[in-house]
Amino acid sequence: MKRTLLQLLLLVMICAGFWACNEKDSDNQNTSDGDVDSAVENEQELENIAESEEENLAEEESDLEEESPAEIEIELESDGDLEIEADGDSVENFENEFENENDLQSEQESEIELEQETPAEIDYDEIGNPDYEKNPDLVVLHGPCLIEKRVGVFKVEMNEDRRYTAIDGSARNGVIPVLVPEEAFAEGDCRLLKKRHLFCNPACKSDQTCGFEEVCIQSPLGQDMGVMVFRGLVKFVAIKPIQPGNSYFYSKLSHPGFAENSVIQMATSPGYMGELEMYGIGVHQLTSDDTKWVLKEDEPLVIHWTPAATGARSRIFLEMNIDQHGLTPLNLQCDFADTGEATISSNLINTFISAGVTGYPTGKVTRRTVDSTTANEQCVEFVVSSVRTFAIEVAGHIPCTSDEDCPEPAKCNKTIQQCQ
Repeated sequence: MKRTLLQLLLLVMICAGFWACNEKDSDNQNTSDGDVDSAVENEQELENIAESEEENLAEEESDLEEESPAEIEIELESDGDLEIEADGDSVENFENEFENENDLQSEQESEIELEQETPAEIDYDEIGNPDYEKNPDLVVLHGPCLIEKRVGVFKVEMNEDRRYTAIDGSARNGVIPVLVPEEAFAEGDCRLLKKRHLFCNPACKSDQTCGFEEVCIQSPLGQDMGVMVFRGLVKFVAIKPIQPGNSYFYSKLSHPGFAENSVIQMATSPGYMGELEMYGIGVHQLTSDDTKWVLKEDEPLVIHWTPAATGARSRIFLEMNIDQHGLTPLNLQCDFADTGEATISSNLINTFISAGVTGYPTGKVTRRTVDSTTANEQCVEFVVSSVRTFAIEVAGHIPCTSDEDCPEPAKCNKTIQQCQ
């Protein structure tokens, strides 16, 4: 009996424990179901908010499409805030226009074609004489300026090394004294020129330069020579002075930029020196079988080139510099007839070498015609030319930039760029 009671008590305890577990599981299940229901409700609320936001955005975009703004404003950051305003329907269109304007501005800074101007602004037929002389034998060429009177040079040049033709030039309101060399030696068609050394005390101000009398003078400045037109090239060209400085430049000619023996006119509208009109003759492109000139003491130098046609009005202008870093460098200049061959005397070569040899020698030959005009003691030139550079070697002298350029045991003196 006692044993039966104990068994019943044990059974009751087991049933009570089982009931308690079921209650706990039920509570947990209810809690889990509540969390799920809450999450579902939250998700539904977020979906409703998102749909509402999408509807609002669609309404705003529709409003923007209906509007027609008159301007688009874009801020660019550089050294400071720069505001740029432009008419347009999109930023993309504005950016394209902005890039095009930049390209145009860059082009105008280097060269300007006045053909784009309206006839009301300029009449080219009133600049120079459109019916100028076309026979090269009848055109008057006045030759180069005296160097101490030359204030400017304008040229149409064929560069045979780089294969291009360009117009280039400028003129100042005076001569820069330090740029007028002194003649050190002359013989035949050649002369040696040395740089002029001028000393002013007290020193000149930033807008001054030392004059011939070693007294400070105002630095000559580039002048507006007017609208400049060129006739007789492969195409008509008209250019304005480029600012600052009033220089003239044009590089859109095909190469060669003119025909041989053609008459080329350069004329200007009223400018610093009034109305100018000068002429040149299209020269034959310069060629030569010489690959290098070797200068030796006690020996003359003979140079060769392909001569111009019989009766051509061109001449050969030679320039040579073998003392790039010297205190008193000399420049060799010669003016030869265009016959295909010329000789520089041994006496002149000796004087040239003895003045000093430093750095890498340079040589240039120009086939050219030169015209000039003078007003108020100031002279400007017009040059039509074909230019080519030549390698130069001075016997016994080896230029260098490092020891590897020198034969042993010599070392490179980098100050004068010579092996020693």
